Amino acid sequence: ADKGFRGEGAVKLTEDAFYVSNWKRALQPIPIQADPSPTAYLIHTNGSVLLKALSERLQKEGQVVVEVARGSHFKQLTEHLYTLDANSETDFQTLFDALAAYEMPFTQIIIGWHFEGMKQKDILHNSLSLLYFSAHVSRHHPGVNKKITFLGAQQQAVLGHEQPDVALLTLKTIANTFTQEQANIFNRSIDLEIEVG
Repeated sequence: ADKGFRGEGAVKLTEDAFYVSNWKRALQPIPIQADPSPTAYLIHTNGSVLLKALSERLQKEGQVVVEVARGSHFKQLTEHLYTLDANSETDFQTLFDALAAYEMPFTQIIIGWHFEGMKQKDILHNSLSLLYFSAHVSRHHPGVNKKITFLGAQQQAVLGHEQPDVALLTLKTIANTFTQEQANIFNRSIDLEIEVG
């Protein structure tokens, strides 16, 4: 007879004791708390439903939101929406010159641009764009804490069928290196299922 660990108080394993990680297909509701001092958000938008909803929610909360989309050159489309050439250092300089008019630091930076399917030769160009951008972030209100958040489309290995985005992973590596040298700039990444609207 198997006497094993069958004494009083022993743990009995059942089929419910095991689980498999899975993606949650809905956003967890976050209670809205009024903040007397608004925060400035710089969102690199890709036109996704998620980023549109995020921008609208932040504005309803009274936060300052500026969105930047990829384009052929720098242009102000609306009061709070710009386009720029991601490979142009001059365009990034012009963007941060425009942000100076807000007279407040943009402490929350969300990067939601799509990099899926990018050819390897193009990764270098986007690496340069991140370096240009990072240099301007460090000079924008130096000494003020800032957070850069990368939004990915399910690249973390959870179920095993996710497709790694090599370009985005490369940019995250560069960001990690950059933020290690900047005491007041932090970065993180969040994986979500992003639908383009």
